[in-house]
Amino acid sequence: MSAPPRVAALIAQLRDQGRSTFTIARNCRVSDVVDAIRSNAAPDLLLTFAYVLGERGAVAGLNPLVGLLQSPRADVRSVAADAIGKILFKTKLRNRADEVIDPLSDALDKEPEPGVVADLLAALGATRRPILSRRIAPYLNSQHDVIRRGAADALGLINTPEARAILATSPMARSDMANASRRVDSN
Repeated sequence: MSAPPRVAALIAQLRDQGRSTFTIARNCRVSDVVDAIRSNAAPDLLLTFAYVLGERGAVAGLNPLVGLLQSPRADVRSVAADAIGKILFKTKLRNRADEVIDPLSDALDKEPEPGVVADLLAALGATRRPILSRRIAPYLNSQHDVIRRGAADALGLINTPEARAILATSPMARSDMANASRRVDSN
């Protein structure tokens, strides 16, 4: 898809080395940022656009961000998942959260990069759907610390009695309590 002239001008301006891409993208209309993502801008610009949509809590950006979860680049997938989570967290839109659960879950099932997995888990947690607690729980046992922390953060966002119980009984919680106990004993 080619970019509308206004968006093409925005992309050209962002490529100008004399100005900060974040400053320019932050000051333009959300619709232009969304159109720029849909125009398949260069990956470095996609990172900027996804980040800006997340920081703004731009609900209009949810669908294009979901599309970025399929990017071949892990950094683009990571920023897209993070932006989706930020939008959901900032806006607390229950009806829109349902639209992204399946794409986030599908991306989670396919994701090989631990950092991206953590971002996807956090985005799922930002939906605040209690039913996702059991979906997220197995990630508390991951060999990767970043994934365990992402799962714990997600369950913390869901914050139901079930999510809190899962957290309290997780190996991570027991390990954290043991470490805290050792620190107290050494003082």
